[in-house]
Amino acid sequence: MHRACFFDLLPVELLHTLFSYFLAHEILFTFSDINDYVNSVLLAYTAYRVNFESIGRNYFDLICRRIRPEQIILLKLSDNKDTPGLSELFFSRFQIAQFTQLRSITLIEIELESMQSIFSKLHKLNKLRSLSFNVDLIREKYPTRTSQYPNISNKINLRLLNAYSRILPRLTHLYLHSGDVLQSIPLLHLYYLKLDKCTLDELEIIVRNAPQLQSLNICLEFDTLKSDVSLISSHLTQLNLTINKLTSINETFRSFQTPFWLEEKRWFVAYQNKWLYSIHHSHINVMNDFSQTSTFSTAPNVIVERNPVHKLSKTQHLYISLNRDKLWFNPSDYKLADIREIEITSETTDILRQIKDYQFKQIHKLDITIFKEPKNPLDMFEQLLYLFPCIEHLTIYALADITIDHMLFIIEKFKHLRNVSFCDRCSSSTETVIYDNQKLISQITWRLTDDNFTCRIFNSPAHSESYGIHWWIGPEVSVSHAITYY
Repeated sequence: MHRACFFDLLPVELLHTLFSYFLAHEILFTFSDINDYVNSVLLAYTAYRVNFESIGRNYFDLICRRIRPEQIILLKLSDNKDTPGLSELFFSRFQIAQFTQLRSITLIEIELESMQSIFSKLHKLNKLRSLSFNVDLIREKYPTRTSQYPNISNKINLRLLNAYSRILPRLTHLYLHSGDVLQSIPLLHLYYLKLDKCTLDELEIIVRNAPQLQSLNICLEFDTLKSDVSLISSHLTQLNLTINKLTSINETFRSFQTPFWLEEKRWFVAYQNKWLYSIHHSHINVMNDFSQTSTFSTAPNVIVERNPVHKLSKTQHLYISLNRDKLWFNPSDYKLADIREIEITSETTDILRQIKDYQFKQIHKLDITIFKEPKNPLDMFEQLLYLFPCIEHLTIYALADITIDHMLFIIEKFKHLRNVSFCDRCSSSTETVIYDNQKLISQITWRLTDDNFTCRIFNSPAHSESYGIHWWIGPEVSVSHAITYY
């Protein structure tokens, strides 16, 4: 193929600069097959950033077909409800050791088998400098009807600790759930650190082990601020601090009213609704607030503005919570042109009848929770289909027992659907159909084939029963799917 166009006049270096502003699927979707020259540049490009979080199945398949592992410098893998089973599908095509140029990897709710495969070889990637991973969100595969998979958290942590000792010393950026594993590891090159959970004692040791640390995003767990946090943070250029399990908010608030924070660092905080949060120095004069509770701040001359939601513009996410004793929601009272995501929580399906004369074609993501199970679920689904015809991401909390018929009805009717989650209890009969009759599912619906979807049944950590079924659906035939349990 050769079509003359202005891209032929652009040097390779300029195209590479242009590509650096986009993720891999955006580059391939936009620039593929323009002409032979651009295709050759894409083929030779070696700085692709691959983000699979909430990605469409068609984009996933496009990346796997067009990009070689050694061309990728950033990789984000996710097995959450938006892309269940993605990592298994990905590693059926590639091995982690093939990503020789990888500099950054992020693992989100990753499956246990994929996690083990990744960390067994991750130390061989010599250019790796950034790791983001939460061990508490690993998903285990096991059928709900058996107990053949015991708790293996101790084995996981032991294996990870061995891998960490070989990987972490060369990293510059790191995000982990807990700081307890870092106390014995030298972090000589670490520049950025994020921890979801850490004690003050652990932090003091970590800071000593990381002399180059400049940016810290951390949740501290302690009862009082008897220690001087400013000593830990004195050499940082950026600090995002969350404090958990406080016994005295007044003591904490006063600790941020010292000259160190107010004058030297110009670091201001506010407190409202049991939340303590920072205020950027460029936004200390005006704070937007939609609640009626008081806001306390260390910043000077703060003006709290309380704006009614219908006056907001450029809002993309709307949350509606309705109970019997609350006013009904009237779409005509709101400017919804820019809304792309809606969450609805209601006691009954009356909310759907209330807005039945409207159609929200701009809404691409819908989360709906109905506390009282509808008498006829299919009627509710038909109402949703009319109100939100262009939904790509759908989550439903409404049914006591979800059935195969319910799920396939939704999957067939919503033509643009990319993923759907039914987050209620799954009956044993439904589990049996999904687990034992995979081929049957694709035979009874035109939308699904043997090769264009994955499905996962998530288990409640505290109970043996399942609490949700999550589907990732693609328009094209791809690698064969697998249905498993968490």
